[in-house]
Amino acid sequence: MSPYRKTSDLPATLALFPLPGALVFPRWDLPLNIFEPRYLNMIDDAMAGSRLIGMIQSVGGSRAHPDLARVGCAARITRYSETEDGRYLITLTGICRFAVRKELGAISPYRQVTPDWSPFAEDLHEAAQTCRTGRISSAPCAVTPPSKACRRTGPPSRTLPWKPSSMRSPPAARLTRKRNRPSSKPKHSPHVPAP
Repeated sequence: MSPYRKTSDLPATLALFPLPGALVFPRWDLPLNIFEPRYLNMIDDAMAGSRLIGMIQSVGGSRAHPDLARVGCAARITRYSETEDGRYLITLTGICRFAVRKELGAISPYRQVTPDWSPFAEDLHEAAQTCRTGRISSAPCAVTPPSKACRRTGPPSRTLPWKPSSMRSPPAARLTRKRNRPSSKPKHSPHVPAP
């Protein structure tokens, strides 16, 4: 059961990780590979505190200081490991969406905001209902009932109404797969005449 039952349980300030193309919603998991020094520092600070960070989309601006979307999602670090080369491999689990009320002039190397949780308080109520009933009635994402194979191997699969660009095959991978397909035409050597 989540330790967050009402918006007053959530923090008044939130560290942000603006990452284009990566989405997390309440009760979704998002694996990440953290390697930039400022975000390594953010993860260290989060692990020492509430283990919450805010995932938000960037919407233009410079790479060093992108403009932020108006809404993001707070996520809790639920898995954490450190690699030999100093990177962090983490998994975030979405807790509750938030509106950006105000960006703080923080002295930390990463950005922080004052979140407004009130427009999305229902995210916490749906999480509590899911824990009690095992079903989601009006969640922002669809959770499909487990199939027989899923019951044996793991949790219910989450379905997306769209396929994020990060999940699409890069063009080179599509070409490689196409080239490796067996051809229906017989191959003839240039030195042997065709029958």
